[in-house]
Amino acid sequence: MATETSAEVPKTARQFVLKEEVIVERKWLKLEETTYTDPNGKTRTWETVKRAGRKKGVSADGVAVIAVLQRTLHYDCVVLVKQFRPPINGYCLEFPAGLIEENETAESAALRELEEETGYKGEVVECTPALCLDPGLSNSTTHIVSVTINGDEAENTRPKQKLDDGGMLHTVLPVTFKVKCDLSVFYLENVS
Repeated sequence: MATETSAEVPKTARQFVLKEEVIVERKWLKLEETTYTDPNGKTRTWETVKRAGRKKGVSADGVAVIAVLQRTLHYDCVVLVKQFRPPINGYCLEFPAGLIEENETAESAALRELEEETGYKGEVVECTPALCLDPGLSNSTTHIVSVTINGDEAENTRPKQKLDDGGMLHTVLPVTFKVKCDLSVFYLENVS
């Protein structure tokens, strides 16, 4: 039988940020040294990556789109994109994703990114609140947006990507049962 432990921090041990100093800032990211107090009241520092130029009027930095392509007489497919990522010097299978534009909703950003990266047009089913992706490293936040795509509609039978200059993505359509059964094998087959 598992025992329950409390994750509550004692009120006497308040943690808070004292200061944030920018070390370097570029177009998309900045590196900061964050000075904070730990639970024992000791002052510590942390290297933090932050989004540069956060947009006004947006609820998060970006969106990730979990899109399911549905077609008559076909298995449902999860829509993924394969693209080269310089930080890891390799290819990744990813959900279509991107940044939210100024005064744009997460839902409209998701539909825009889906169409740009895959050519598909879909309908939003659900959108999560803003989620932290890697809070030990960054303040980056995203919404996960579920979308269905009617693959029988004419606009979705031969989708054409609308990529930005320099964009190089390949759309990959694994059937949902294969993703559920053995995602690691599917990943290895399609990325290597």
